[in-house]
Amino acid sequence: MRVLIFGANGQVGSALKTRLLLVGHQILALARSDRGGDIVDFPNVEAAIQAFQPDVIVNAAAFTNVDMAESHPSLAFDVNERAVANLARCAKAYSALLIHFGTDFVFDGSGHGTWQENDEPNPINVYGQSKLAGEQAILQSGCRHVILRVSWVHAARHKNFITSSLQWLKANPCVRIVNDQWGAPTSAVDIANAVKAIIDRTMNRSDLDGIYHFANSGCVTRFDCVRFIASLLPSNDGQRIVPVDSSTFDLPARRPLNCRLETQKFKETFGFEPRSWQEGVKETVLGSM
Repeated sequence: MRVLIFGANGQVGSALKTRLLLVGHQILALARSDRGGDIVDFPNVEAAIQAFQPDVIVNAAAFTNVDMAESHPSLAFDVNERAVANLARCAKAYSALLIHFGTDFVFDGSGHGTWQENDEPNPINVYGQSKLAGEQAILQSGCRHVILRVSWVHAARHKNFITSSLQWLKANPCVRIVNDQWGAPTSAVDIANAVKAIIDRTMNRSDLDGIYHFANSGCVTRFDCVRFIASLLPSNDGQRIVPVDSSTFDLPARRPLNCRLETQKFKETFGFEPRSWQEGVKETVLGSM
């Protein structure tokens, strides 16, 4: 299988390269600095696709700086919508399956239940709006696609909530962490394994096209997640972690409070059971120490 990966140096892209090479797929992994790897550079992107003739295109590239998106909306939409629309057009033109990563931030975070794939999106920040627009562009393109909405993604040696929390714990005698945002920290390793399951099951199965939710099992507040991280450190001191409300921090972008994703559809369709969020976080913490 010929698989073209965009965003090859990111936390998901890096995990994808390792996982898909291990199972014998022919991989072309492009970082933004590579020719054809900057997804907003439409001519070079299409040239790379035409030259490689992939069976599968995996888009792990995105504008993910939630706060910066508020002050740079055009850039966020360039990457998360317009470039994605071009990838979808190319996927259709070259008969490739497009696997694209969405986000829990397409929802407004209301309520206390889990978000299902057919729930009405209502993003409350520019980042979520741009990611939703990218999803809609794929759906309108008519290309073969799997949109995988993921939450709280993390991997060792990359910047994310887990590795940032490690730095905060090591550098500060006291850290304040929000205790009203719920979700499931999701390992990039598990996401890569999920993509492998998608490729195995969907090739020549257009009836499986659609939107799916994927996350490590269980849910937790960011505060309790950081307490768990602290418990893994040699010098554990849980007293240094103070719970606060999201309103404590005056950030440019609002965050949804409830990011719980219902993943049953994915598990039933692709036969892949993700690990618990604790297992994934422990792996990232130990890999970052």
